[in-house]
Amino acid sequence: MLNIFGMKKIFIVILLSLSGVVFAQNVGIGTGSPSGKLQINHRSSLAPGIKLVDSTTNISGVIEFQNTDFNKGMKIAGFSSTNFNNGQYLDIRSDSIIAMTVKGNGFVGIRDLEPSYPLDINGDINTTGAIRLNGNTGTTGQVLISGGNASDPSWGNAALTNNTRFAVSFTHVTGSMIADAAISGTKYNLNPADVVIGANSITINRTGLYHFDINMSAFISYSVTPVPFTSMGLTFHTGTPRYPLMSNKLMTPNSTSNTAFRIGETYSLECYIEAPASIRLAYSFGFTTPITFFMSGFLTGHLIAE
Repeated sequence: MLNIFGMKKIFIVILLSLSGVVFAQNVGIGTGSPSGKLQINHRSSLAPGIKLVDSTTNISGVIEFQNTDFNKGMKIAGFSSTNFNNGQYLDIRSDSIIAMTVKGNGFVGIRDLEPSYPLDINGDINTTGAIRLNGNTGTTGQVLISGGNASDPSWGNAALTNNTRFAVSFTHVTGSMIADAAISGTKYNLNPADVVIGANSITINRTGLYHFDINMSAFISYSVTPVPFTSMGLTFHTGTPRYPLMSNKLMTPNSTSNTAFRIGETYSLECYIEAPASIRLAYSFGFTTPITFFMSGFLTGHLIAE
């Protein structure tokens, strides 16, 4: 029979042999051929393959990832404050913050410990891919439009940048009592590609609804009182349709002898223009040939909507 010292020697030899096997090979639980340092196979659908149960009141298991050369690492930790979904959390933690938390109700928080929505982000969002609303990325140039509390946001056309703006001064044509007003100067033109300003017309190359403001003044004089008193007409036209701003309107006498007359008018109008189209201002003096006359003014326009 072996004495107690002999048994101890045999046990130590066996233990050392097994230790060599454990340290030299992978360890498998539920498998005889583990492919990693630790492999656990579990085929039952009734119970978890791995279960971490912590003995403290709130912490429900921690897995820590750490390099042997550093004391700091990342952790996956469970936390339970109640038995209900709103009190269950799965956190991804660094040494200083909780980077992400998943609540038991399915809400996810990024740097937000108490997410109130399916995704709550405390910080900026940066993406290099498309933003989809219900699978829809919208079309080129569209923007997100809030639906408020009543409905989901949606894609919509961007607000008009309103850089199609222009202004000109105009005057009568020398020697002509009836003519298209001559453009005497361009005050500004923010988009020369869409608005081409000519000698007596403005060519619009961008289809849309436009707003126009027109300010005009005129003077005419005679050697004797004209019969009937003189009148004036002014028409804004784009070919078709025409907008008669004033039609044979009597001019106001500017002297007691009724040989000089003046008029001043301001107009605003909106019209839809199918590009390309030219806009003009046609004026007319009547009825008797004067000694002198002049007509001048300003026209400004801008695109309202497309």
